[in-house]
Amino acid sequence: LNQRSRLKEDAIIGLIFSSFFGLGLFMVSLNPTSVNIQTIVLGNILAIAPEDIVQLAIIGVVSIVILLFKWKDLMVTFFDENHARAIGLRPERLKILFFTLLAVSTVAALQTVGAFLVI
Repeated sequence: LNQRSRLKEDAIIGLIFSSFFGLGLFMVSLNPTSVNIQTIVLGNILAIAPEDIVQLAIIGVVSIVILLFKWKDLMVTFFDENHARAIGLRPERLKILFFTLLAVSTVAALQTVGAFLVI
């Protein structure tokens, strides 16, 4: 969206976050079963199953390992994309990698600490 519109990145992030948060709350309100909105917003660390802990640990370890190996490339890419391209890096792929790790980590953390603490 940043490349296709004149909006700034922070405005786009705020728009997307607010839209999807509102859509999620709307979808939860349509569900006939009882869902505690407070659990979605603030999380419930006591309701985590052992499988969820394993999943969080795997995602955390994989994310940290990838970030350790790609840290310098990511820093160059996000600091100066033209320089990264000039030294042979592929900024588009590195951005996709970083934002994929960010999205996976965010979704995994939502169940534990809720939407507000993740953001």
